Amino acid sequence: MGADPAAYIHQLNNRAHSLRCVPVWAVYDHPTDYPDHFIARMHVARQDGTSSPTMNALRTERLETIQNIMRRAGLTRLPRGEDDDAKIVETWI
Repeated sequence: MGADPAAYIHQLNNRAHSLRCVPVWAVYDHPTDYPDHFIARMHVARQDGTSSPTMNALRTERLETIQNIMRRAGLTRLPRGEDDDAKIVETWI
């Protein structure tokens, strides 16, 4: 990731849009693969109704850091859904 994580997220989102996908960033609270961090992992939703995670992720020690980056990238926070994985704190679109 470059010097400005918000700009990098914005670039990744633009790339997803150009591929006719909707980028969704799920924020996880210390998932098993990163037990010492909060993770924002990019997922893409496709026109055919399928979605999948990507290899793009942001790792921080504080939730507030991720939230500030997402806001600077121009994203909107959505609260955790009832059916979301227990480790998901929120999502950003």
